Amino acid sequence: MARVLCITLNPALDLAFNLDVLVPGSVNRPTSAQLEAAGKGVNVARVLAGLGHAVTVSGFLGADNGAPFELAFAKYSLTDAFVRVPGKPALMPKLLNRAVALPILTAPACPLTPRICRR
Repeated sequence: MARVLCITLNPALDLAFNLDVLVPGSVNRPTSAQLEAAGKGVNVARVLAGLGHAVTVSGFLGADNGAPFELAFAKYSLTDAFVRVPGKPALMPKLLNRAVALPILTAPACPLTPRICRR
């Protein structure tokens, strides 16, 4: 199998809330919630590793909340080559039900400055 490098410039944490029904204007209690390391490159890396490829993930990762990523990298046997930068990864909350996934908000990610990018 191939050796692959997946670069993710904006890794994110997907926070999915499962709801049976959404009632606007009411308190909606999810049946479950799941936090998962994500971002386009991380998602692709997970699939490629599942197909048997040796995958290294890299890019810029906010150091303030890296634990979910480190757990995912270990779970999927991904080699971690991310550069840790000050700040938090973006948080992407979603509402899920049986019919549809609704992305509701995109939180800002840690800012990348030219100085950080030269690291």
